[in-house]
Amino acid sequence: MSVVYAETTRIHRGQTMTTGNDVERQLEQVRRRAFRHWYEDGISEMVTGGYLVLLALFSLAADMAGPTSWMARFENMILLLYVIAGAFLIRWLVQRGKEQVTYTRSGYVRFPKTTDKSWVRLVAIAVLAATVGAVFVLSETPWSRPASLAVLSLIFFAAFAYLAIRTRLARFYVIAAGGGFLPWISLLLGLESVLQYTFVYGGLGVLLLITGLWTFLHFVRRPPLDEEGGSHA
Repeated sequence: MSVVYAETTRIHRGQTMTTGNDVERQLEQVRRRAFRHWYEDGISEMVTGGYLVLLALFSLAADMAGPTSWMARFENMILLLYVIAGAFLIRWLVQRGKEQVTYTRSGYVRFPKTTDKSWVRLVAIAVLAATVGAVFVLSETPWSRPASLAVLSLIFFAAFAYLAIRTRLARFYVIAAGGGFLPWISLLLGLESVLQYTFVYGGLGVLLLITGLWTFLHFVRRPPLDEEGGSHA
């Protein structure tokens, strides 16, 4: 595996850092490239897509089991735990996938240790869990269903539009459009409440699986890096 240390003079396959402002400028360039490289293998999309498809299938199963089933009684609690645990599980699965496939083909950038920002991740998970909970609470009242779908539409569009702008990868514009339109399509189709969310989460999950798999199949065609200099064999 080719490991690139950002704190040393060799920052990215042959480039060297000088001092002062040049160091900061080049380090920022490495960070931007690393952010883009993180999404060039499609692994994050495949894992997130699978996660959303499972979420959609659980919602559908709970509805089909009936209001007196244990799934229906504990549905909100299970969904909340699924969202919280899923945030950590997705990160773990993506990291394992990259260790097995990605780093041998694109190398690995390690930045100097900075202040621990784990609290940021915890806040983000809490906000996500609260958002999902609010969406399901809002969906219980027919008049507020469009509002909850509008929230989902905005979240999906904003998240993937941000990735598209940061990475400049065209497929994220497609995903942003799909994620933004899916909630409104489910509303226009006149689906029942549970089927609407099954359609939205499942549809976005399938879209992510397709784009992720397509990207992954192209990525694995790259030959592995050699053991020494980091160039392709």
